[in-house]
Amino acid sequence: MIVFIFRQILIYQVWAILFSGCASFSEEKPQVPEITPTMAVDQAVSIAIEHGGDSVEQLKARFKSSQEKQQMAQYIEKSILENQKLTNIKFIRLIQLYGYFTNEISVKVLNRLIFDETVAVRQIGWRLAAVYPAEPIKRHIEEVLTHALVKGSEEFILLPEMAKAVRTNQIKSVYTLIRFGLMSKGNDEFAKTMVVLDPEQARHDFLDYLGKATIEDLRQINQSTVDFYSCLVILNFYKQNELPLFHPKISSLILFAISRNRLLADLAGEVLEREYERHGFEFALVISRLPQWIQIAYIENQRRLPTANGSTLLSHLREVSSSKTVIEEIDAVLR
Repeated sequence: MIVFIFRQILIYQVWAILFSGCASFSEEKPQVPEITPTMAVDQAVSIAIEHGGDSVEQLKARFKSSQEKQQMAQYIEKSILENQKLTNIKFIRLIQLYGYFTNEISVKVLNRLIFDETVAVRQIGWRLAAVYPAEPIKRHIEEVLTHALVKGSEEFILLPEMAKAVRTNQIKSVYTLIRFGLMSKGNDEFAKTMVVLDPEQARHDFLDYLGKATIEDLRQINQSTVDFYSCLVILNFYKQNELPLFHPKISSLILFAISRNRLLADLAGEVLEREYERHGFEFALVISRLPQWIQIAYIENQRRLPTANGSTLLSHLREVSSSKTVIEEIDAVLR
């Protein structure tokens, strides 16, 4: 009986300790100061970048008139340029606030952001340049990118966000750099920008990119040698623009047409179907130079999804092919 009583006392003591610990933990939880209508700008910004979330929304509600927004933008711009000792997350919050309160981005702020050591900060800088295009920003970006090319430091600035900033600011002189970005990084922002800057040159350069895809890779559902979204941009572009027929990589479209990725295959098929109407014999020559198994795979593709122009192409291929097996496969489809 005595043992039982002591056991119960011990249990009560343990529970008392646990509850008192929970109470102390809840008491130690920091209280987030509220941003009030009378609070000074520096104090309000400090709270917003420290805590984020609701504090940011309170800051936006506190400074919402045009004059207050301008005042806030000027203060935040000064804070960014002074390079305060802020953690990455606080600095990023500060930049995001700048993007909200300003109606333009200064060249000084842009320069500060796009040369930051942190990739996330550089990305935000380029995004701001894309959102607020202006002549001074355009000139500065052109100077920065030209200098990077001369110095061989383009890797530092080859970001998809940079490509978008170039596109919205219409900087046609840096097309070569954007092309390099597509070939080396494979992001669709580079492809979209090439279309805007120089669609005629992009007509040729896009086949160089598609030509990076190996047949082994295209026979997989997901591709690793090329970027799927960049390929979508390019193939949709070719649906509206004529192919450079005598490009050395023109056969890459045939490989895309027999890809296991059905979306890429269907898009490539649509592009080729339009071209067969005018250049069926030329494409038959292109296909006849490919390995026999690829020719048969393409014929099988036409058997599965027959089209009028596709049948005409097969007739031309029968005329120029030197493979008896290929001719027999064509006869079986056209019979």
